[in-house]
Amino acid sequence: ELKWRSAEFFLWFQEVISSPILFNRFFKGIAIALETLVVKAMSVIQNMDRSRLEEYQFRRINKILSHTGSGRPIGALKELATFPVVGKQHMRDFFNTYPPERLKNFFLVATSGSTATPVRFYLSNKVLLRRSSAIHYAMKIVGVPHHSRIFRVNFNHLPFYKHQSLYLSTRYIYQANPDDIVKKITAYDPQVLFGTVSDLILFSKFVEKNPLQCHFLAIFVMGEYLSPNQRSYFENLFNTDAYSVYGASEFGIIGQECREKDGIHINEDLVRVEVAHEGALLKNTGLAPGTIVVTSLYNTDPPLLRYSIGDVGRIVEQQCRCGLQSSRILFEGRTSEFITLSNNKKIPLFKIIASMMQARKILLYQFEQPSTEELNVKIVLSDTANEQEVLQKTKNLVLESLGDDRRLLNVFVQAVS
Repeated sequence: ELKWRSAEFFLWFQEVISSPILFNRFFKGIAIALETLVVKAMSVIQNMDRSRLEEYQFRRINKILSHTGSGRPIGALKELATFPVVGKQHMRDFFNTYPPERLKNFFLVATSGSTATPVRFYLSNKVLLRRSSAIHYAMKIVGVPHHSRIFRVNFNHLPFYKHQSLYLSTRYIYQANPDDIVKKITAYDPQVLFGTVSDLILFSKFVEKNPLQCHFLAIFVMGEYLSPNQRSYFENLFNTDAYSVYGASEFGIIGQECREKDGIHINEDLVRVEVAHEGALLKNTGLAPGTIVVTSLYNTDPPLLRYSIGDVGRIVEQQCRCGLQSSRILFEGRTSEFITLSNNKKIPLFKIIASMMQARKILLYQFEQPSTEELNVKIVLSDTANEQEVLQKTKNLVLESLGDDRRLLNVFVQAVS
């Protein structure tokens, strides 16, 4: 009981303080001390028994409903399942209608997401602080000190403490003098590498030509599916473990892998995650995957209640081998990123992309699906590639994902439009 109340107190205290410690290098000592307490508090709450955790989520959701002024408090957490599932259009409508006088000390965030349709929304100081804590918690559960120095490759979507982070864009890395880049990174001596799969692949190609002297304690990959081959590539090159982090611009870090790398542990002190199928909530584990629906326990402007990011997966509540009590997400893919075949079979696009990553000497690739009866793959090869050899290997790898239906697939070399 004392641990629980202390944990709630430190999370409350983080809410009431101002955000300059996040953005000011001069508050380094205060920031480290506070984050140490907050990360411990997160660990306490996430490892409490399920009934206690749901009590905490229930109170947080009712606090948000009370703040909006239009939503009535719920009498039990299960009533949340009666709320409609909302999405990005809800966010756009909110942005256009919300009174600006309620948005003091808020930051404007804009993202195109995976749909190339802009979405704009607001984040408060307290939400930014909680998101930064999620980064530190992700480090803690894999045994990396939460105050470790972080090198962000082209990743600027989350709030990182200024005293704790070095940021370089991939454009800068490839346009600047390689020796200057190596000196800058070496001088900072980062301990953690953070970025998307695409950006880390570009950075890895740079490192292969320009070796670094620093040693990373861990690699955290966010924003894209991390395939087994990509994970192995990063781990072999940097001689450390790579972990997948699941998140979204609207929520920050929703969850992360532990050392077991067997699903995404949900940050249940920050969000409540459900799986919905055709509007109904799937409460039991082991059922068919459905739409991942997320409720933020901190966002008030806008309130994000039962918000669909567009991802498909299922929740596993059985305790992980690592010992953490939190539920896990088994991520299946994004609803907008499936290839549908003529027999109505859906193939996650990331599985085919992972196949493409195995085919060496492919510089660029593009998928086209004129109909459910046909899938075209265009590839651009490096100068040293054997065209027939790469074509055959690519076809074999993609067919493994499609189920060996050769009538569907056409692979050919062509400039990508």
